[in-house]
Amino acid sequence: MKFTSQITKVKDGWIKRDASSGRFVEAGTAAGVSKPSKQSQSAIQEVSARRKDALKRLADR
Repeated sequence: MKFTSQITKVKDGWIKRDASSGRFVEAGTAAGVSKPSKQSQSAIQEVSARRKDALKRLADR
């Protein structure tokens, strides 16, 4: 299976995400390229879950 990604330009660099899932893959700046740590991945998943739950609550109103 071929990995496809989307690169989004942001101030002072770029962000690469998995095209199929939208998952954060890596970020690049003038200082170099960095990949997410296990802690940042879990933080992103937690925020995503809270956001999803909030949207469900709004839809149920």
